[in-house]
Amino acid sequence: MVYRSEGVYASLRYEAYLTWNEGSHVLDITAALDKAEVNVTKARYAAERRAQEGMPAILVQSLVDLQLSSRETVGSRLQQQPALLAKLREVSSSAVKTRSHLDEDLHALVVRYTFPLFGDGSIIDVFVTRERSVPIRRYLPFAPSKDYTGVVIYAQGKYPSWGEPGVTRSVTPALFPRIYDTDMQLVVDLARMDPVAVVEWGSVGYADTTDEVGYVERVGSDPLRVMARAVFGIASTDVVIPTKTARSLLVREGNRELLRAGRIVLIVDAQSSN
Repeated sequence: MVYRSEGVYASLRYEAYLTWNEGSHVLDITAALDKAEVNVTKARYAAERRAQEGMPAILVQSLVDLQLSSRETVGSRLQQQPALLAKLREVSSSAVKTRSHLDEDLHALVVRYTFPLFGDGSIIDVFVTRERSVPIRRYLPFAPSKDYTGVVIYAQGKYPSWGEPGVTRSVTPALFPRIYDTDMQLVVDLARMDPVAVVEWGSVGYADTTDEVGYVERVGSDPLRVMARAVFGIASTDVVIPTKTARSLLVREGNRELLRAGRIVLIVDAQSSN
């Protein structure tokens, strides 16, 4: 469950990877040492300064292909809302320099920065712009149900891609995926979630194991467990669950509240990525 990117900015090379379950974005910036500088300490200092100066712009560049939702990437959102670019650059102030070392040939310096995915001043905080959520619509007819502590959706492997007969796809992690039922009625999306909760830990959690110990804090001791039936959307970020299961969630206020709070975990393939 890692989003990866690499590229070049000015004279700096970078590699980045975002780990969904750890909630961090790691950026390795490589700056060549000045060959004309005979003092290695001075050359290293100059290289690190260039990496530091380029880091805010590289952070943005490393995230442009990250899926926000099925139809949007970070890059497409920034094009639509240029004001968010400055906010994303400001995330660089939350960076933690965790490593700095010369490469094997001693020709370049590699500096590692780690950025928070969740929390105030984080990457996700830039894109949660709503202050209030839309109420989750109650399912009015009777449906067998009980109060759960969370939702675990098993979505490992490939599933039918809704609207594409004969096509199967794996789930692509995104910051703001949607959940539908098999009647293609929307169960929950970002607009229906508590913005404070989304900033704190994301709209859903991702895991690559069925061992719930690692995410029991999110889904509690008695979650509803369900198999995905399909994936949906241009980037296959959205998950389809049985209508019967969706109704058992929407009929009770306590279960609608857990959806609103993002007490949802998607079990996906370890190698699922953008």
